Amino acid sequence: MALKYLKDSTKLFSHQKGALKHLDSKKKSIIAMDVGLGKTLTALTMYGYIKNDNNTARCLFVAIKSTTVQIPTDIDKFFTGITYDYCYNNTPKQRDKKYEAWHNNEVDVIVISYDTLRNDYKKLINLLDEDTFIVFDEATAFKNNESILFKNVSYLSNLVDRVVAMSGTVVNNKLLDKVVIANAIGINVVTIRQFRAKHCKWETKNFGRTEVKVISEYKDISVFNKQIDPYVFSVKKSEVIDLPPFTTNIYIVDPDKGVAKVAKGLCENYKDKETGASNVPLAYQQILNTAPKLLDDTMPELSNKFKEAIRIIEEEMEEHEKVIIFSPFKKVINEFELVMKLNMPKALITKITGETKDRQTEIDKFTNDDNYKMMLGTTAMAKGLNLQRANRIIVLDQIIDAGMMIQLFGRISRIGQKSKNLFINYIFTRNTVDQIIYGVIQNQFALKRKTDPDNMPDSLIDEMSILDVFTQMETTDAWVRKKIANTFCQS
Repeated sequence: MALKYLKDSTKLFSHQKGALKHLDSKKKSIIAMDVGLGKTLTALTMYGYIKNDNNTARCLFVAIKSTTVQIPTDIDKFFTGITYDYCYNNTPKQRDKKYEAWHNNEVDVIVISYDTLRNDYKKLINLLDEDTFIVFDEATAFKNNESILFKNVSYLSNLVDRVVAMSGTVVNNKLLDKVVIANAIGINVVTIRQFRAKHCKWETKNFGRTEVKVISEYKDISVFNKQIDPYVFSVKKSEVIDLPPFTTNIYIVDPDKGVAKVAKGLCENYKDKETGASNVPLAYQQILNTAPKLLDDTMPELSNKFKEAIRIIEEEMEEHEKVIIFSPFKKVINEFELVMKLNMPKALITKITGETKDRQTEIDKFTNDDNYKMMLGTTAMAKGLNLQRANRIIVLDQIIDAGMMIQLFGRISRIGQKSKNLFINYIFTRNTVDQIIYGVIQNQFALKRKTDPDNMPDSLIDEMSILDVFTQMETTDAWVRKKIANTFCQS
């Protein structure tokens, strides 16, 4: 296969060349590389091969919204002679013009988000032909086989000859996701129903008055892998690159003065009039620990968690280091930015949330300007972005999704990371939901280790005791959230 469209400066690693051979041999396939190993470059190089043989072949690249701007940047960086456009915050009429240009071969690649795919599904049906190469990035976006998106992906995949689904966590995460993704793009050697019946052990758990069947463990995995592995190209970081290990530190702070009163108010506000039970949303419990002023104006802006984050930045970071500060809550990130401006006024800060319009400018400042030492962000920056100029992540608030946390950590554990040490700094408020959520995530990590031990880094597994109720991952997240919410007002 010719390398016609790659820039001379673009060098492929051996694992990427292996993935290209796999894609050439399997028209429907899954690329399950660890985060940071160049899945996007690999898929677009495959499109270059296809275009070299058929100059009218087009590419539909579907990604999560936060990376739809990153993909064109990668095309500019690695390729020459491949034209593109992307849909990001466009009106339907604007998207129609972009689709028309793509359909008429005025551009080679059109990049859209999964939200856009849902909205424009019927239009896309009429735009595709069998020579269209479809790339589904972050394919766990359609892991729910009962969702409309899954059905959309399935139908579009049947219209074309070549499809690749990519995910950095499809192997490390739930095995059921692997089956669902495969079925969605037309790989049906093992159906979802067959997998549930033959490869899952089920048990019934009681959640209050409700009984629910959950997966306790997987079985006969070697048989399953023998069936599906020919369609999956999988590679671990440890096999291709020597990246520095993570050092995980947990910092414990005391609750802020006055939070007990705020908590009492929350319990009253969320009390059921009939049962008397309170069900305070998990997000509010977390925000109460991190930025209580968002819930009560009388609370101080500089919370104990914020103080500890600033202390870490000022006392533990070396001069050359850069840091990412994470919370899934946009308001917390905005509040921390305000606190930083008041307490470290000379610090230059970048930020990526769902509201950030020009993400690439923020990334470029953080990557290329040594004066920008900090990037603040939500889950909007947790997938698909190259942030390996940082070597430290401070976690203000966690999210009950081990796959998402691994994606977040993967922003800095990537090809091109030059630091010798990588740090994950968790900040917990003593005896609160922070430790419970951490236990849940560690339990998710443990199940991954059980199903795929070679793909679970030791540095992410902690010896903290975990709750027996969280012994599987397929269905409990909602129950976890509810249980935590219900116990908040009992403490």
